[in-house]
Amino acid sequence: MSSEKEGQKAAATASAMPAISAPLNIKNYLNLLFYILNIYFTYGIGSYGWFGSQTNGELSAIYQTLVTPKDVAFSIWGIIFLSQGIFAVVQLLPRFRDTDMVQEGVSYYYVLVSTFQIIWSFAFGYNMIGISLAFIVLIWLSLASIVYSQYHIDVENKNEDDNNNSKGNNNTNSPMMEFWLLRFPFDVHCGWLVAATALNASVLAVKMEVTPDTEITMSLISLCVLYMVSVWVTFALSDTGGPNITIALSISWAANWIHNQLLIPKNSISSRFDDNTIIGIRNAYKIVSIIVLIQVMIRVVYGWRKSCLYHRVLFMIPFINKDTTNEDAMKYALELSIDNKYSDCDMDGLSSLANNGKSNSLDEEEKGLIH
Repeated sequence: MSSEKEGQKAAATASAMPAISAPLNIKNYLNLLFYILNIYFTYGIGSYGWFGSQTNGELSAIYQTLVTPKDVAFSIWGIIFLSQGIFAVVQLLPRFRDTDMVQEGVSYYYVLVSTFQIIWSFAFGYNMIGISLAFIVLIWLSLASIVYSQYHIDVENKNEDDNNNSKGNNNTNSPMMEFWLLRFPFDVHCGWLVAATALNASVLAVKMEVTPDTEITMSLISLCVLYMVSVWVTFALSDTGGPNITIALSISWAANWIHNQLLIPKNSISSRFDDNTIIGIRNAYKIVSIIVLIQVMIRVVYGWRKSCLYHRVLFMIPFINKDTTNEDAMKYALELSIDNKYSDCDMDGLSSLANNGKSNSLDEEEKGLIH
């Protein structure tokens, strides 16, 4: 008996002691280092033409395509690099450095993302479009690996929380904080790369001087790919992990600015395609942009309807709207509904709880407490 008490005392003492943070490791240092290298070379070559290269803007003007978005669309890179810079710093902090989202989710994939992006910048800047296409695909695959790994870590953690068997360290940070600091930088980058990869493929087609019909076909294939990816990340993911709205919105952003660019097409586009073709492609991208937004709203509403909050509100409505002069009974019913936690939002549980509340009220009435 005494040994059991000593064990409980030791456990209580251990839980009261402050957790010792894990030391920084090679992954933490590499994430910061490669972020610095990535932004240095990507902006230096792409925006300023370092080392005798052409800038992205100059090459975009030379290889104008049916899926080239308006210049303002590329401002999303500011969001990407800013959010990844914040990630590179916060993942050094004690509360984030050893979380699964960083160590297993990002792992060494961000090193690959940065390495491939630096190589892509050189290849594209020196007009090696075929090589740049190969490396932009590798960038996207590396980002998809981060998104995939982090998504499944999030699902596992939520399942463990539901089973009251969490790993401790992974749940010290709020889901919202983990999303904005550790996941959003890669989700938005991955979403934009879907459109950028399609653009790079079309740039290669223009350089190879393919027929206008081939360019039209490629633009339609690109549109289908963008839409299919948006459907996948919006509806095909599990309810536990939820949809990846960031990727879907990035795709909608790209499609909208492709439409805007074709409102006043460049001379190189007008000379290769007739007005009806340009209007058709333009409208198709606009429609897809709108449809993706509608899909996101539908999935968000669907997710909210399945949430505990929705069922709590739904369960309380009959009590709130009930016409009764007995304040004690009303108060009892409201307290009963609010105090319940609804951990799994089971409607059978709600029904039994409502029945239990009614039986309790009847018991109270029988005892003369309700007249």
